[in-house]
Amino acid sequence: MKKEFKQIYLKNLIASIALLSGITTLGMVFLSAKVTECVKDYEWHYIIGFTLFNLFIACLMSISKKQIYLKLNHNTTAHIFVGDLFTQSGIIVIPVNEYFDTLVGENVVSEDTLHGKFINQYFADNISELDNKMNLALNNIIFEIDDKRPIGKKKKYLLGTTIEVKKDDKTFFLVALTNFNQNNRASVSKSKYQEVLAKLFDFIEQFSQGKIVNLPLIGGSNRAGLDISLQKRLECIILTALFRNQLSLGTLNIVLTEKTLKGINLNKIDLIIDTIK
Repeated sequence: MKKEFKQIYLKNLIASIALLSGITTLGMVFLSAKVTECVKDYEWHYIIGFTLFNLFIACLMSISKKQIYLKLNHNTTAHIFVGDLFTQSGIIVIPVNEYFDTLVGENVVSEDTLHGKFINQYFADNISELDNKMNLALNNIIFEIDDKRPIGKKKKYLLGTTIEVKKDDKTFFLVALTNFNQNNRASVSKSKYQEVLAKLFDFIEQFSQGKIVNLPLIGGSNRAGLDISLQKRLECIILTALFRNQLSLGTLNIVLTEKTLKGINLNKIDLIIDTIK
């Protein structure tokens, strides 16, 4: 983090010096010769003041941000911020397990995950409705049967499989993010995580119809069993979206929680995008 802060600080320091130098130059052009002479009498005072002011401004600019906007291409802007995913307008992406389970509790779907919260908030009184919607959406999609699974659904789908489920005026994209072992412990490898993101954005490109799409920090929960930092997860999401030339959403929201933001430096995301572009 120290190395990253130095890079961000240096970038902001250069920007601050360039801006203030430009303002100073313009000021000197329009100042009278008499005032200019006064400035020259205190040249070192102004140099020291100029330096300290730029160091201070660069420091302020390097403090970790709460939200940022990123221009991904001519048609899509990413907005990364802290908020409640379920209150956003537009399509909401929900990571689920490879079985598309609907049983909350009993070591299947944790009520603390987005998967569990989605079920409890929208289908708690009618699980069969959700099962029917899922079965219809998953029709004709390749699956395996896991007869040895003691509880939960038996049909297992490839990671990255994404389906659309609607409830009233809400549209959800459910994406299979994690494998489950015999003890229903979730996990996803780094390579599979990248594959999931690629397939998810393929689906978004085809079926979002230009609507606002709201993503959580995919794999942001420790329950996902993903062995990379929260910062790297966010960078993977942004870079996957950045290199989708056909992505045309208007706005791609990435909605963080206060907890996940503590493990993320949004300034670094800004720096990475600036470097690539």
